[in-house]
Amino acid sequence: MACDALRHACSGFKTGDVSSANSATLGLRQSPNAIEMFLEAINGLGGGQDESLELFHAILGLQAVVLKRWESQSSPHPHFLRDFLFYIGIKSGEGTKHYPWPMVPNKSAIAAAAVLWKRSYLAASESQPSSTSQFHPNTAIPLLTSPSDLFQFVRNVLTTGTEIERSNATMFLSTLLSELNSGTLKSKTNMNQTMDFHKRSQAKFYETGLNPSVELAITSLQTVLTPPHPSPSYIGKIIELVIDVLSWEFSPRNSWTMVATSSQALIKPPIYLAPQLIKPDLLGLMFTLYHDVRANSEATQVSHQLRQLILSFASLSGQIFESDQIRASYSTIIVDGMLSLLSASPTDPSELQDIATICTRLVLNFKLKILSKLPSFGMWISALVNLSTSLIASITASVEAHGGDFDCLDDEWKFEVFDELIECFVLIAEDPSLFAPGPVTMETIQNIKSSLSPIYPTALLSRIKMSRAEEKFYTMEGKDLDEVRESISAADLTDQIINVSTIGRLNFQNSISCFEAEISKVLASLKVLFDSNNPDVTPDAAALLEEARILIMFAGHLLTDTCPGETATIPSQILEACSSSVPGAAGIVASIASVVGGLMFLAEFQASKIASTPSDPNLSPLLGEQLTSFFTTFASSYVAPNTRDYDSSMLDETSPLMGGLFGVEVSSHRFLEFSVSVATHYFCYWPQEKELIKSSTELLIVLCKNPGTRKLLPNSDSWKKLAGLFIVAGSLSNIGPAPAVDPGVLTNHRLDMGLVSGFKRLNYDARGGVLSILTCGCGGMGDTVSKSIMNEVLGVAHGVLGRLLAGIEGQGGGGNVGENAVAVDMCCLAVELYGGICRSPFAGIVDFEDGGSSDKGESYILTRFVTPSLSKLAGLMVLFGGNMTICASLLRCFKDYSESYIAFLSAAESTALYSASNVLLEGYSTLTKGGKLNRGKEDEEEEEEQEYFDVVCAIQLLNHLGTKEFMDCVDGNNPGSVSDFVSGEAAAAPIEVTDVLFFGISQLLPLVSGLLQYPKLCSQFFDLVGYVVETYPEKLDKVPPDFFEGLVGSMLWGMGNVDEQVGKHCLAGIEALAKEHLGGGLRTVVGEKPETFKVCVGKLLREIVFVHSVVQDRMDSCGGCLMVLIAVDLGYFTGYVRDMIGELGGAGGGGIERQQQQLVLAAFESLVNLETIQAGINGKGNVGRQARKLFKKNFQLFVQHVHSFLHTL
Repeated sequence: MACDALRHACSGFKTGDVSSANSATLGLRQSPNAIEMFLEAINGLGGGQDESLELFHAILGLQAVVLKRWESQSSPHPHFLRDFLFYIGIKSGEGTKHYPWPMVPNKSAIAAAAVLWKRSYLAASESQPSSTSQFHPNTAIPLLTSPSDLFQFVRNVLTTGTEIERSNATMFLSTLLSELNSGTLKSKTNMNQTMDFHKRSQAKFYETGLNPSVELAITSLQTVLTPPHPSPSYIGKIIELVIDVLSWEFSPRNSWTMVATSSQALIKPPIYLAPQLIKPDLLGLMFTLYHDVRANSEATQVSHQLRQLILSFASLSGQIFESDQIRASYSTIIVDGMLSLLSASPTDPSELQDIATICTRLVLNFKLKILSKLPSFGMWISALVNLSTSLIASITASVEAHGGDFDCLDDEWKFEVFDELIECFVLIAEDPSLFAPGPVTMETIQNIKSSLSPIYPTALLSRIKMSRAEEKFYTMEGKDLDEVRESISAADLTDQIINVSTIGRLNFQNSISCFEAEISKVLASLKVLFDSNNPDVTPDAAALLEEARILIMFAGHLLTDTCPGETATIPSQILEACSSSVPGAAGIVASIASVVGGLMFLAEFQASKIASTPSDPNLSPLLGEQLTSFFTTFASSYVAPNTRDYDSSMLDETSPLMGGLFGVEVSSHRFLEFSVSVATHYFCYWPQEKELIKSSTELLIVLCKNPGTRKLLPNSDSWKKLAGLFIVAGSLSNIGPAPAVDPGVLTNHRLDMGLVSGFKRLNYDARGGVLSILTCGCGGMGDTVSKSIMNEVLGVAHGVLGRLLAGIEGQGGGGNVGENAVAVDMCCLAVELYGGICRSPFAGIVDFEDGGSSDKGESYILTRFVTPSLSKLAGLMVLFGGNMTICASLLRCFKDYSESYIAFLSAAESTALYSASNVLLEGYSTLTKGGKLNRGKEDEEEEEEQEYFDVVCAIQLLNHLGTKEFMDCVDGNNPGSVSDFVSGEAAAAPIEVTDVLFFGISQLLPLVSGLLQYPKLCSQFFDLVGYVVETYPEKLDKVPPDFFEGLVGSMLWGMGNVDEQVGKHCLAGIEALAKEHLGGGLRTVVGEKPETFKVCVGKLLREIVFVHSVVQDRMDSCGGCLMVLIAVDLGYFTGYVRDMIGELGGAGGGGIERQQQQLVLAAFESLVNLETIQAGINGKGNVGRQARKLFKKNFQLFVQHVHSFLHTL
């Protein structure tokens, strides 16, 4: 009868009516006699393929019912049912006597038994009958009353059972480990238990089950590794069990943990497992078996499993090795084993990938301190180097054979193996033992460097050949990589070059010599190409230009380090190689000088060619950009280096690198002249190449900020020429032809009309960049030349703005000036020039005219220049702000000024800035509300978020205005109020900066409401809102109620944002408002919006607290916010919780059970302790540190407790 019922329930699965079948099987589980019915079905079904589905659902149903009725079920006892499923799981399988089941029901029985064993693992032994024969008429199943009984039973099966039984026992142990190894939130089975239950189960297993599991796994492994070997299938199951044991994660009482380093993971078992795991003979057996099976095509899976097993044992680390001697003997076996595999010339992709990974793990784990002393270390490294060079040579040959078409390659796996080997070599190259006296001898260090020396030249030459072939192919086919693929390819190439260069520095002399030879050949070919004046770019020419670009990339990463945010210095290995005490150092320095000199020649030669033939297609802006990028990083480290940036123990001040190359004034001056001259050519002859102009600007900024080259600027002819060019042409409009310039002026500045006409075409943003360069280089210099240049270039910006304002006034003060093309163009120019001043890195350098005082109230030359113009610039927003370019430029200008100079402004200058900012934001608000802002894209490929660059700038401006340094400078005497500014009725008298902030937010709030899906904009907006609300909550009592409601609503939306920082800012803001209200504040605005904090409670509970994916990464912020909201109105909170839990019960079977409702309610009651909350919050709404700490701890336990059994709300 039970069998028939189950067959009927499962029929829908076979006919496609899955919904009906799910409902039918669920109905069977809800039957009062469900357990007896499922038992009868398990014993009565035949178990053939035709009934495997019914068996599967019978076992699954029995598991679910037993878990649900665990506490109430007495006959049969849950332990009986657990052992019944365990026994038939061990005994079942195709061909067995009593349970000849297919794989699916067999695995289901094993998995169910593991789940029930986890559920009962904490239970004490109980008085139980001695058998479960009632479950099957022909089988007596002994009861297992404790974990020790379980492991003894498994041990007996693994010793004396059939191979099927042993396989099943192994599978059971792996499943049990998986169940107990995963925490509550990762658990595969919902047991309706708390987090504490799962933690205690894991801890109990660690005490009583982990050691026997390891013992059984290792013993079984040793058995299958020793001849005669069982079937490959059984060997594979044992290997999987051992890997599962070694993958244990949870670490009660200082167990093992997985420590991530780079992309690898080391396994750190407890020391008491050392006798079982640290067995060199076991490692030897692994390699012996591997050699036996690697050639067997039927054992491919076992081969891979064995390699994964070796990888796991190569990852063992930490205190399990009691001494370095044990480490050495252990690692010797693995190194020798890997050497034997490498000697067998492997060709299988999977095998080679695993070999490379294991070798990388060995270096990561044992370091050179251990590995370098092994007898076979040198041969092992040489074998890896040979493998890597042969792989890259093979890849190169394949690329060339396919004519550069990478899409046709069928051996791309070789790239992955090569990259893994390179990572291994990088770990060796960066090992501290190579750079400090210690356990590794100098002879060994030299041998390592010598062994790795072929890597750099091989990789360099191969990469050049592949790049040539690929570029030639795309040019011939008239194709380009799509943008995404090109970006990925460029990132991969850069990473590879960085890694190869790190290895190349080990034998720097060899590497730089190889590079010098290659670049010399390419430079000669490029000179011929540029002299040819060929009207077309041939495939060979394109390949040559790409080869040059790749070589320049290699040069940059070999000679310099990418260190954003750090002071750039010459790499220590290069300094050491070029030390005056090192034989051959002079030759190395000469090679560096030759390489850099060759690249300087290339840049100058191309620049001279673009002056005469700028449209020559073989002259490459991309090559120019790569060159200027190289010179920027090179100049940061090598040109006029500051000895104070170097460790005295590594510094050799007599080294040519610190003096003779580009360190002394003569050589630094030569590099400065070259850089300014080349950049000027790019400004004038390639003004539309944005990336090239940007990199040229960065190069000159680096030189202007360097004290060693900065002092040389007044005597630089190229610098004076650039300044004269800006003075003459900086104010010229892009519209129309260049006006005639007095020949005397041109002669005075050593200019010609070609330069002037070219500079006139430079876009205004780039022209502002040139002004940034000039103000940075001249600011703070006490000489007459710098002062004169500074005054004249600032006069250019002042004159453009003056002419614009005079023209506007001449038209009656505005009118339709925004539609006048000439006026719009001049406005763009004026704003960008002032923007260039505001972005100048000169910020903070005192004007020496005023005595060089460093007092905070000192008047700085640029702030003194900009301050009188701020109100005039702000006024342009209303007149021209309908133009998206001008609107964004104005906001960016103010944002950059406040960011760069806010710390140095006097009180008067500060007042001028926030007054002008208020006018600017008023004008911006008028435009956005009136729909007058044209957001048409200038570039169809522009990222969508860039459309709202103006909004981002406005947010950043307010963020900068709210910084503490600014607040310290502000005069707090203010007769105006926040309400006046939020409503748009700003007082004429001086105002507080908080007025500007709240006014700005009130204008931005409607605008950003539809844009918060953009991550950058969203993050910055809530960073601003959170800061302002958290810092000045008392100010919000005077704002309009609708604005207050909108502000709180935005924070309620943001507190659940996927960006955890956004969520934390919003939670902190709501908490600050609740505290202010508790302290007696916000009475007016909350009186107008009395539901404010009630809405906050509901949103916080439903959308944050009970959404596991959200609450976990903002636990502390959520707890702090909830504590204060509870204190605001405990009665409402209690009633709301009870109502919410009542809703969770739900009608129609969609809610949670009553038992779970009671658990949730009990958890809330435990969390909400009125005395604790009230004692922690004083009359002003301030929360005591200890009370807050205690509540947060209790809240974390509450969340873990509830989420351990509650999955849906």
